[in-house]
Amino acid sequence: MKNRKFIVFSLLACAAVVVFAAVFASSYPDGLEQVASKMGFENKMSGINLMGAPMPDYGLALFGAGPFSTLVAGLSGLAAVFLATTASGWAIKRLRRSGNG
Repeated sequence: MKNRKFIVFSLLACAAVVVFAAVFASSYPDGLEQVASKMGFENKMSGINLMGAPMPDYGLALFGAGPFSTLVAGLSGLAAVFLATTASGWAIKRLRRSGNG
């Protein structure tokens, strides 16, 4: 029970950070985009989409551009990381119990 309280508190704390940070998200290009622009190859792959980004430019197209879109993208990312780490922990625990890990 103590672990569940800690997990819930941690998730709420992370969600609060996402909510407050989404308001301050910068519209300027990130480091990789800035380097690509400075080096002159930013637009060389513009017509080629090898793998579509699930949340391009840290937002969801469904909600348009703006802080709400960034907020939803941030909370979705938080949920994805939580689910991935929980599933990994569960799998490792199960392997150890079965004697294979």
